[in-house]
Amino acid sequence: MKNIINQIKSNWKSGLVVAIVSIPLSISLAIASGATPLQGLISAIWAMGLAALFASSQYNVFGPAGALSGILLAFTLTHGATYLPIIAIISGLLLLVAYFSKSIRYITLIPAAGLQGFLFAVGLTILVSQIPGGLGISIPTHEKIYLNIIEIFNNLSSINRISFGVCLSGLGFLFFAKKKRPKVPGAIILSLLGIGIGFGVHQGWFPNIALLSNKYPNLSFGLRDFSYIQNTKALLSNTNAITDIVKISAVIAIVTILETIISGKIGEKMTKVGFNKDKEIFGNAIANIGSGLMGGIPATAVLVRTALNIKSGATSKYSQGLAALTALVISALLFNNVFTLLPMSIIAAILIFIAIGIMDFSILKKFYTFEKTSFYLIIITIVCSIVFDTITGILVGTSLTLLIFIARTTYTEPRVTIFRNKQFFTKTDLTKYITQQQSGDIIIMKLAGELNYLNIDYQFTEMKKIVSGSVMIFSLDQLSDIDIDGLEYFEDIVHHLEGKKVTMYITGWNKGIKEMCFRVPSLKKLNDNGLIYDSKSELLQHLGI
Repeated sequence: MKNIINQIKSNWKSGLVVAIVSIPLSISLAIASGATPLQGLISAIWAMGLAALFASSQYNVFGPAGALSGILLAFTLTHGATYLPIIAIISGLLLLVAYFSKSIRYITLIPAAGLQGFLFAVGLTILVSQIPGGLGISIPTHEKIYLNIIEIFNNLSSINRISFGVCLSGLGFLFFAKKKRPKVPGAIILSLLGIGIGFGVHQGWFPNIALLSNKYPNLSFGLRDFSYIQNTKALLSNTNAITDIVKISAVIAIVTILETIISGKIGEKMTKVGFNKDKEIFGNAIANIGSGLMGGIPATAVLVRTALNIKSGATSKYSQGLAALTALVISALLFNNVFTLLPMSIIAAILIFIAIGIMDFSILKKFYTFEKTSFYLIIITIVCSIVFDTITGILVGTSLTLLIFIARTTYTEPRVTIFRNKQFFTKTDLTKYITQQQSGDIIIMKLAGELNYLNIDYQFTEMKKIVSGSVMIFSLDQLSDIDIDGLEYFEDIVHHLEGKKVTMYITGWNKGIKEMCFRVPSLKKLNDNGLIYDSKSELLQHLGI
């Protein structure tokens, strides 16, 4: 009991700060997802509370996130917000599958270029979706980003100058606060100012602009919203919706794993306190299932709130637990009559600021400077996301990145050591040596790692160019594995070089490789003819070198 009291004393301030920041952000991000503000609050409160109980990190803070909003928005434009809680539940179940199958480590192998391109696309999706709110215009919404951009340009003549001015001022304030007062959460102050403006509009003191209460006239706070259950039966007969839900849930699960682990690692770096990745994802799974069952939207650990939690003096998971309780109390007291006064243009300013933050141009510049191939892959991912959707974008970007990685692995240039006239001549690439080879050269080629269908074709194609009368030594002491394709190619090159009167030796293979190779008659024949040596030095001595 004494320990609990001490934990509360140490963490109540950070819990209060996180709660105050989480409320306006959760409302805003829910709107960006196409959900209701109440769903955002439900998600924040339940996700923080459950993660505090079941996750591993002492500092990670969970809730609705910008990285998820763009994905969810694309879904709600087609199917509405009714099924978002179901997506949260299914994504949570998929996280449990990843946890129990120990496959989390493989999901984190998604290439950085594909992930960055995806995040840019998500940021762009949020940005485009909030520009109309910032301009005070109402436009038809489309699933495709580029169609929404066209709609915005077609309606520029209808801009509400007051809404635009409020949004622009709010956005300027957020950037100013970030640069000049980075320790002060700008979103809190802007939300309070916005509520003041909304109160003035409500009283008729200020010109009329759209408020949260105008867009959601029937809002009232509750810790649960079971309205989604009424539509579950209808879902069972909607094959297209079921397919999209499963697809979106899988993407949400992958993104939450990446976001949660990245946030946890940053927290670990800031505090020097470690966390268990698998248990953190387990906590993430429970948070999403709980949030979904209560009618909320998917949640993940969020880096900005995690960093704020740490900087505010948090010492343990009690901070997140207290944040959940504080957010519940504040929302119960103030949501119906205070937070509903938030102007939509202020919410748009907060979300546009978040969207710009997601689109990290410094990383884009770094890729362009040091790795142009990855830079172009990011651009391709963004373009595919604009023309099609964010899921297509990340699939295309990730697939292309993996194909390029495989190609680079496949076409690694073999290195050879050359002895000429029984004297060391050079070490060079096999392709380069082929252009200056002479009959009678002794060629030592080291085969390392794995010999498989991905890398063997290119290497052996070059070997076939070796001229007659040479001596070819295959050094296998660093070869760890060889598959069936590798054996077939190896047999093929042996036959080919024998036909060209090239003498072949093998040195240094281990027992496993030896057993595999002895299943191939032509390779076993080399052993029978005394052409296999235990060590390279022994063979070179035999050759008089």
